[in-house]
Amino acid sequence: MKFKNTMNIKDTFLKLTEYTIPFGEEHTLEKYLPNGFIKDSVGNYYIQIGDSDTLFTTHLDTFSSKYEKVNHIIDENIIKTDGSTILGGDNKVGTTILLYLIHNKKPGTYYFFIGEEPIVSGGLYGSTKIYNENPNFFKKFKRAIAFDRREKGSIITRQMGRKCCSDEFANDLISKFSLPHFIDTTGYYTDTAVFMNTIPECTNISCGVYNEHYNDEYVDIEYVEKLANDVLKIDWDSITTNRNIKQLNNDIITNREYDKINDIFDKYSLINTNKYEYFNGVEDFVEYNGWFEDFNIKIYISGNTFRMVFREYNITFEDCVELDRTLSYMFGVQVDYDHLEDKDIILYNDGIDINSLYMDWEEYLRYFNTINNDNTSFAIQGESIQWVDTTGIILNKKQVNVFIDDILNKNK
Repeated sequence: MKFKNTMNIKDTFLKLTEYTIPFGEEHTLEKYLPNGFIKDSVGNYYIQIGDSDTLFTTHLDTFSSKYEKVNHIIDENIIKTDGSTILGGDNKVGTTILLYLIHNKKPGTYYFFIGEEPIVSGGLYGSTKIYNENPNFFKKFKRAIAFDRREKGSIITRQMGRKCCSDEFANDLISKFSLPHFIDTTGYYTDTAVFMNTIPECTNISCGVYNEHYNDEYVDIEYVEKLANDVLKIDWDSITTNRNIKQLNNDIITNREYDKINDIFDKYSLINTNKYEYFNGVEDFVEYNGWFEDFNIKIYISGNTFRMVFREYNITFEDCVELDRTLSYMFGVQVDYDHLEDKDIILYNDGIDINSLYMDWEEYLRYFNTINNDNTSFAIQGESIQWVDTTGIILNKKQVNVFIDDILNKNK
């Protein structure tokens, strides 16, 4: 694509959204890509400008299964459709911003991925494929930046349940914008999430798109113009790099383990929103609807004992045993080594921390029996919380004894 001396952001966006672009039709946008682009072995496109360790990403597909004409409706600074199709602001706004940076010769590597949307490709197709084929290409980057977040102001610091960029990075970036921004931990995923095991700082930034994936989607093009000019002025290579990359162990889930975890999540309504893919010869998906670190989870490890404390849920010990072996790896939750003791007890009850007792199970069982009668199951003397099953029904003394005896027998 040959640009004039100045690039009109609104006109460029309207051209990019002339049609919906399902996975497989991204090639129809080649005429709008900059001169000198390279097509990789997967079908993605990229171009490098200058010497920079910043990777800018976008995706060319839209959340659609058909290639359809888009009928624009323009109302001052708002661009939408006549309601018969989506607009495709997700992620043609991001594409427009990257083209604007390239037009102005901003140093960086610019990657235009195919198949990010899950509706046809399964999601993150182009970025995952090329990363698996050529991971060394991406090791030179210190930050990966996408403009694929809804609405305004978000700097995403969490994707796929993991910390994708440090708060230090996010705060430094916020200070460089003239538009107001804030740290947002509620991200799902975009292509930058693919690189979390290699690139220290991976984020996704709001770009003025509303109601993405739906026919009432709209874009505030005036905001896009302001954002693009802000982005152009930032010295991206100077932003603080602080996140410590933690590799996920993708071999820890078997089909049997996956089914167990899925069943446990279902009990506590931790299911059916987000997904993370693991490769074990087949594709398994772990789905959940909460960011675990935001639920104030702490993981403790002592010898061969794994402990996880959920303060928001009454999760039984038996369920936690199944979860503990995998969740610390799967979701990258920080292990707290400062609170380890040789003798640990695990009780999962809302609003109470009994870890200070530091008893083993035999000691606790003796303690438990002295503070309860046949009909009660108080966890700690002087506290009102009692042991419950997964449905919230209070257990009696005998039931808790059977439960703890079963634990002791398993540990022999």
